[in-house]
Amino acid sequence: MKTVIVGAGQVGYNLAEQLIMESRDVVLIEKNASRAQYAAAHLDCLVLHADGKDLEEIRPAGLYEADYFVAATDSDEVNIIACFLVSAEFPKIKKIARVRNLYYLKTTLFASPHLGIDFVVNQETEAAKAILNTVRHGAITEVTVFENTRIELRKLFIDGHSSFRNQTLKRIKGNIKEDFLIAGIIRDDGIIVPTGSTRIEENDHIYLVAEESTMDRVLEKAGKTKSRLRHVVVVGGSMIGRYVAGYLGRNRYTVRLVDRDENKCRELAESLSDVLVLNADISDESIFQDERLAETDLIITATDNEELNILAGVYAKTKGAGRALALVSRPNYLNLAANLGIDATVSPKLSSVNAIVQYLRRGNIRSIHTLFDGRSEVIEFTLSDQHAVVGTPLKDLKVPKHALVLAIRREGADLIPDGHTVLQANDLVMVFVKKGAIEKLERLFSEERT
Repeated sequence: MKTVIVGAGQVGYNLAEQLIMESRDVVLIEKNASRAQYAAAHLDCLVLHADGKDLEEIRPAGLYEADYFVAATDSDEVNIIACFLVSAEFPKIKKIARVRNLYYLKTTLFASPHLGIDFVVNQETEAAKAILNTVRHGAITEVTVFENTRIELRKLFIDGHSSFRNQTLKRIKGNIKEDFLIAGIIRDDGIIVPTGSTRIEENDHIYLVAEESTMDRVLEKAGKTKSRLRHVVVVGGSMIGRYVAGYLGRNRYTVRLVDRDENKCRELAESLSDVLVLNADISDESIFQDERLAETDLIITATDNEELNILAGVYAKTKGAGRALALVSRPNYLNLAANLGIDATVSPKLSSVNAIVQYLRRGNIRSIHTLFDGRSEVIEFTLSDQHAVVGTPLKDLKVPKHALVLAIRREGADLIPDGHTVLQANDLVMVFVKKGAIEKLERLFSEERT
């Protein structure tokens, strides 16, 4: 599979990095000279310093043999035009456009076959959906939900007070009589796919897998009790903040939205009738006292400044806020935020990349959930009676070393499997895998009977 990506910003660069780690053929095109130079020095792929909307300049990318063309620059107009031009000369290529302006998405523009865009991804919408999903699950940890199942994946930080600290997985499972798995561990910037003898250490970030009702009980035993969220403060009147505040306000949450731009606040107050809009600077600690912002169940920091998002969330919790959810994109900030007491983070960049990667995958691979800045994934495979793995116990499968079968959706029921579980036709199988083992894992679950 060959993918041509226009734009070496956060989304384009991260997408290229993920596909390269999967041994995919990638060409990255960037108009900005310094960005192109940086990408060329750090990515193992062809990087062209060219204008993505100039067909003559991007011909060296080999569009005639490409399967996908992804326009992921910071300009909606450039992305739309680039897809249109490529479609006119290379109609068989699948075109994906990153479009941030919701006005475009509300028009019939993308319904036109003449535009040539096969899939549109909106970073703000994807991030807002991720935030709302986390809120629905109590905002006590980051959460990944698998479509049409009751299975959840939660990321839990192990602090000095955690009951899991210094315990082996075997002992934890023995003490907690629940059906759950610890799928992966982030430790010292590395990923561990654990065994029963693996010991959980302080400052680890672990991924827990269980059904929703079971997960609540497991988290409670780990010291994370789910509480009812009714009062919410949203910081930042960006598109994401506006979308989240509006949705929560319409759904019977008491919502206050804080932004320092007076003109934006007037506009927000007119459009968000169910939200109390406050014109204030969240970096001014007096606002917490004057407006009693810390007396809230949840603070969602969604400004364009991710350092401010983390600091405001941490400060709010020290003043009494129940939970803190922060919008964060930099990879090194994601775990730092948890270490500082932020309960959950959402990355707009990863939300967009997830949506694009899910579209790029084919065959019996239903969806992908990217974790740890793209260095691991949870992949869902659907099986038919033609797949070679059907009828085989998990203990007899040659699952790659850095992969673990997490759960199986079968006939409307969710199973947390063990080595004796036999795969059946129509199973939906969810697998946690480190990036380097994805290709081997895909071959295993996609191979058909001879």
